[in-house]
Amino acid sequence: MKKTVALLLFAALILCLTACSHNDAPAPTPSPTDEAQPAVASDTDTQHVPPASPTDLDVDEEGYAKALDCVGLTIQQLYDTIGQPVETPVYSALEEPEGAQEGRLTYKGYCVVTLRTATEETVQSIEVIE
Repeated sequence: MKKTVALLLFAALILCLTACSHNDAPAPTPSPTDEAQPAVASDTDTQHVPPASPTDLDVDEEGYAKALDCVGLTIQQLYDTIGQPVETPVYSALEEPEGAQEGRLTYKGYCVVTLRTATEETVQSIEVIE
């Protein structure tokens, strides 16, 4: 049971890290011939849009950086570090572990995701709000 929970948390962490990665490659500039011809979309044409970073959006960057340091800590340690969220936390039930809930705490430009069990609530990840 513990291994299953650990594996699920690890998978969630990898998913969050993948979603939060930032591509620093500059976007290609269109040439004059590209603008003259209308674009025709095909099944192979896809555009990669990198996820937003805290500097791209209206984010409390200092609070975001401090929140990142709180991953794995208790919710009280998070509150002691960055204060209360700007909105009421939203919780949703999880299948594993039994009786657990996922919490979403909204701050200025980012969201703190927590795992609340019968005994404690810990910070799982931080997501930039786009």
